[in-house]
Formats: sequence, C-alpha cells, structure tokens
Amino acid sequence: MRWVTRLSPYTLAKEDLFSSDYSKDWPSHEKFPLNLSTYDREVHNLVVKDIKASSDYLIITAFTSIEYFVDFYSKNSLPDSLKTRVVLGFEPILRSNRKIWSIDKLSEEVVNHWIARGISILQCGSVINVIEKIRNGAIVVKLSDKLHAKIYVGADHVILGSSNFSYAGLKRSKEANTRFSKSKSEYAAIKQIAENFFKDADDFNQGIIGLLNRLLRVVSWQEALSRAIAELLEGKWIEDYPESFKELEQISIWPTQRQAVGQALYILDNQGSVLIADPTGSGKTRTGACIQLSTYNRFWARGKGHKSKSVIVCPPIVDENWKNEYSNLNINPPERISHGTLSAKNSVKFDKAIESIKRSNILMIDEAHNFLRYTSEESNSSK
Repeated sequence: MRWVTRLSPYTLAKEDLFSSDYSKDWPSHEKFPLNLSTYDREVHNLVVKDIKASSDYLIITAFTSIEYFVDFYSKNSLPDSLKTRVVLGFEPILRSNRKIWSIDKLSEEVVNHWIARGISILQCGSVINVIEKIRNGAIVVKLSDKLHAKIYVGADHVILGSSNFSYAGLKRSKEANTRFSKSKSEYAAIKQIAENFFKDADDFNQGIIGLLNRLLRVVSWQEALSRAIAELLEGKWIEDYPESFKELEQISIWPTQRQAVGQALYILDNQGSVLIADPTGSGKTRTGACIQLSTYNRFWARGKGHKSKSVIVCPPIVDENWKNEYSNLNINPPERISHGTLSAKNSVKFDKAIESIKRSNILMIDEAHNFLRYTSEESNSSK
C-alpha cells in the first residue's frame, strides 16, 4: 500500500513563506506581523504605516485598549483628514473574575473598569485631543458585547490576528497576525467581517466622551505636581522593560536602585534624557552603570548593539569608582572624559573629547550640577 499526501490549497511554497529579509527563521513581516525584538519587528510599525496610507481606518479591539488608543493618537503624526472608526469589544479575563449576577451592561463595565484604574496624568492633553476628534467626527467609537476579534482595516491592507490595540499587543507580547493586501481575496472577506461588526455595534461616542471627561479633573497645581511625583515614584516602571529586569536580577543592587533604573528608562523613552539627583551614599554610580547596561541590552535586542557607543564625563577623583563598578558588573567600561578636558579649550584633548561625545549615543555626566549653570566654564566649553 502506498501513502499519498494531498497538500492543502493553502499550503505556501517555502520560498514564498520565508522571503523575509529579517531572518530565514521567520516568515515575512509584511505578511505575518509579529513582535520580535531580536529582529527589530513590531506590529505597531505596520499598523502606523497602514493608517497613514488610509483616509478611513477601522479598528476592532478590546475596551482595555482605550488608554493606548488615546496615547497613540497624540504621539503619532497622522493625516488631518483621517477618519478612524473603533469598535470596542469585551475582555473575557476581566469578566470571568466577576460573579454572574453582578455583570453590568458592557458600557457600565467599561466605565467601572477605567474609573477604578484611572489614566496617567501625563495623558491629559491626549485625552482632550481625542475628545475633540470624537466631537468633530474624526473618531467614531462603538461598543459590542461578546466581541473578542482583533482586526485592523486600512485602504490597502487588513491585519487579522491576536494583537490587541495596546502596548503589549502591538509591541511587546508574542502575537500572531496575518496581513493581506487589497489585491488578495482575503482582504475583501476580512473587511466585510469588520464592517459587519461595526454595523452591529452600539454607538458609544457620548459614552466615551463622558468617561474621558470623568477621568479629567481640574485640580490645584500643588495636587497636580504631587500626583505626577507619586506616579513616577510609585509606578512599577521596571516591569515595562523585561529585558532589563532579567539582567538586573543577576546583579546585587538595592530595591531603590532597581526602581531608579525603571524610572530612568521610562523618562529616557519619553523625554530623551534623565537627571538623577539622589543624595550622597545612595549608590548613584552603580545605578548609572546599571542604566547604561540596560540601555546597551536594549540596543542589542533591537539589532543595534554594534552601533552603540557610550561616553562618561566625570571628575578625575571618581574615575576609578566608575572603572570598579563596570568591573564588578563584568562589562567593559565606556570611554571616560575628564571635566578638566572639557575646560581646556583649543587643545588636542578637547577636540578629541568633543568628537567622542558627538559620536556617542549614550552620554553620561557625573557631577552634572557643574553643567547646569549656563555660564559655567564646563558649559561654555562644550557649547
């Protein structure tokens, strides 16, 4: 007896499936959007690309995506003419934790969830922006109970898969998605599914405006400042950086230093630079070395480690301290430049130091207060 294997008509040829430039181990990112930090791949990048190519974009996602959606529409430069339609589905994990007899309507569930959770004070401007877009019709929001699909429909492409419209779904979690261009028959079928979900959903424009307004509250500047400080100090920022957390588990550092690393990475991501002003004896040198190690690891995770260059500007008296810290962490120390070198204008050492700083993408300054005064010798020499 001979066995014959009949191939499915959906079987892809190997050269077609593995045509990606990213790696021979994964299929094309354009066809199968995945979050793979090792290969610098994110679903987010394709979603942004597809949105910018569309005049009307339809998103099917869970109601837990509201905060990310608000943030997304403020941080990405999207066309002014863009119309975005959003259908918010339910979250089965949250609902499964509740008693059957206490289940509210989905609209009440959404409001209760976000009022209890709150929204970052850093997003107040974004919230106001989204409210205005809903009012002028640029954003349309609907709600659909028992809907758990994740679909993104643009003018030229659709994405169908597991990625929620969230930081985890579009950037961090191991998701599996498929993406079809308009020329494929699957595009029309998936678009029809999404459009039907949109038609069947209930209008939630006024509901979400009411929710977002409740999340905003006019307070005194003292309370606003206190809330911002509390959010930064109490937030578990290190959990947003799993690659750093893994490395830091192997290093002997204090809980306050570990928290400082997470806070610093968060500020670096959002502001581009960070100033650490802990008191003497708090371990700033080790904290700084750990921040640099974490930053290096992120470069390597994104395939950019070979391009990273680090420089430390420090007084000669603490140069040995930095060298010892890097030795304890078992990593090569970065180039160290003395404060005095930056004070010696019109010298060969000064010119070389400035060139090194210009080439670096990680710059650390010890005793940074020497540079805070605009008229200081160090500041003038490095302008």
